[in-house]
Amino acid sequence: MDQDPPQTLTNRLAQGLDALSPAHRRLAEFVLAHPFRAATMGIEELAGAAQVSVATANRFAHRLGFGGFPEFRADLLQQFQRALAPVEKLRTAQQGGDSARDLLQRSLDAAAANLGQAAALLTEQACADAVDLVLAARRVVPLGLGISAVTARFLAELLLPYCPAVELMDGSGGTERMVRQLLRLGPDDLLIPISVPRYSRTTIDLLRRAKARGLRALALTDGPASPLAAESDAALFGPAEHGVLHGSSVAVMALAEALAGAVARRRGTIAGEAELAEQIMPFLLVDDAPARRPRPPAPERRR
Repeated sequence: MDQDPPQTLTNRLAQGLDALSPAHRRLAEFVLAHPFRAATMGIEELAGAAQVSVATANRFAHRLGFGGFPEFRADLLQQFQRALAPVEKLRTAQQGGDSARDLLQRSLDAAAANLGQAAALLTEQACADAVDLVLAARRVVPLGLGISAVTARFLAELLLPYCPAVELMDGSGGTERMVRQLLRLGPDDLLIPISVPRYSRTTIDLLRRAKARGLRALALTDGPASPLAAESDAALFGPAEHGVLHGSSVAVMALAEALAGAVARRRGTIAGEAELAEQIMPFLLVDDAPARRPRPPAPERRR
């Protein structure tokens, strides 16, 4: 029998708020209103912000079952472990004496490892589902915010020649505009939410709204534990580990390219590609002039 996942400290505080004394309740309310700030404060700072004494802050930690304030703070920090990861990565990286070449090489090695893991995570069913979802959609809508907006735009450009309609949701115009876009979509449309750690809360919210409207969803994300995977009809995974940055988009962008290539293989036509090539040829730099031989030097004039 499955067990319920352990509660976070903030969940425990929210559920036990009514049973606290007035002073402890002020502390709990401050933590709930500003959890990240509370996790990064010392005991004196937290006590001052909640307008209680340091002794009260210590008793508050004991009442919650901790040995003292440091244990309370460590538990609270765990909720922000992923968000704080870049800080710790940068601190570790700056402690070393690596050269610029070493740093670049390590980043490229990590990207190569992510690509290898992405290939290992591919399954026949996931690939078939992903391509079929795109081919069956009346309209394909890549959704990506922050750094994932780049991948969403990339995928939209690649799919444009092979889908009846492609509509991009990359945060342009703000959340209100994206909600309006969503209201125009229906069960025949496909949302492709894209996000890697640190996951976008807005992307997850828009995905849930889309599912409530009957849209199908194909997630491009970093792994099966991603919140996007659980909410989507199918998912492709590109691990996003990086030694310094909060995440890497290399593998997810490669998946976007691979997906577009598979769709092109199924839907593209020779005639269509030839027509496209003919139409865009005037806008491309094409070296069709005969090779120019260097001119011999002009004879020196006699004076």
